[in-house]
Amino acid sequence: MKKVKGYMNFDMIGRDCAEGRPNHFTLMHAPKDSVFTAWLNSDIAQYSLALDPQFKTGEDFNNGSDQVPFFKAGIPFVWYQTGGHPDFHMPTDETSRINWNKMVEITKASFLCLWKMANNP
Repeated sequence: MKKVKGYMNFDMIGRDCAEGRPNHFTLMHAPKDSVFTAWLNSDIAQYSLALDPQFKTGEDFNNGSDQVPFFKAGIPFVWYQTGGHPDFHMPTDETSRINWNKMVEITKASFLCLWKMANNP
């Protein structure tokens, strides 16, 4: 674990869960890792990414999601997600409900974040 520079988590990044905001998603990280917010804001401006992020930080990320072991080990993490929806874990959760454009933009942003994380001492 000492060699791990960071962790990226993606939850349901293709759905629209904020009414009337097709580019909305949430980016979460620990308060000490505010560089992720700065990087995303910079990348949105520099690369004209069609994203409308909401930033959340907190000290308690022990909610059972995949980033918890990394958080507990003090490893920086960034968590991309669009929130819950009524089709979660249901047969009605079909690909026709995915906002492909948003998913592509989040993928671009996460690539840029990963590049910076990998090259950041």
